[in-house]
Amino acid sequence: MDWLNDVGSAVHDGWMWFDAGRVAATAAAVGTVVAIPVAWAAVRTWGQTRRDSKAKSRPMVAAELRAIPYTHGSQSLVIKNYGPSIAKNVRVTFDPPIPMPENTDGIAMPIMLRRFAKTIPQMMPGVEIDNLYYAAKPGPAGKLINGEPTPDEVTVRIEYESEDGDRYSADFPLDVELLRARTFIVSSTSPDSQRKESLAQLKQVTAALKDLAKSGRLMTKEEREREYAGLVAQDEKLEALWNTQASGGPLEPEQASEAPSS
Repeated sequence: MDWLNDVGSAVHDGWMWFDAGRVAATAAAVGTVVAIPVAWAAVRTWGQTRRDSKAKSRPMVAAELRAIPYTHGSQSLVIKNYGPSIAKNVRVTFDPPIPMPENTDGIAMPIMLRRFAKTIPQMMPGVEIDNLYYAAKPGPAGKLINGEPTPDEVTVRIEYESEDGDRYSADFPLDVELLRARTFIVSSTSPDSQRKESLAQLKQVTAALKDLAKSGRLMTKEEREREYAGLVAQDEKLEALWNTQASGGPLEPEQASEAPSS
């Protein structure tokens, strides 16, 4: 039974070694191993929350082509800050670059190019800058063409900064055909339809006034006096002719030519 005594001695020696202090140390080590992933998860959550908050509060400047109201096919280039904070040092460029034309008479594009040649110091939230980009006018076969020397397709690149100094940039490919291919209907109650109806009625009123003026009902005082004097003279002439015919005197030349031959 010596082997049984040896096992009992080994168990006794092991139990004496694994005392309360070693139990506490082991528990602390296990707690540290568990705490490291928890702390890492907390750091990641805090970082993601910070990035989300920053993304929601950052400026967001974008470019778009927008149809100009009450025009037939014309479009404007709009640069707008859609974000909730100020965009600073805004820079707008075009790809391919739009050259300045030699002859700038009668076109608006040079104004746009000079405007964006300079850095915009700041754009408040919701502020937008617009310029005429596509000036529609009738072309061959009645098809609309651009009256401005701007390309139909262009990429607008916008670079800007936040108030914290973070830099942002984005490219916006634009194509005028996207809006030109638009289909729509117009209601009779729309402002444009009402304007056309009012214009048609105004033309009718103008034509009626012109007819009234020609009929003499809207004559000036001098014109009415001349008209009255003419009527008096004609009446006196007819009365003299009647008196002459009643006394058997000679007929007027006009009436003599109308008398039947004997």
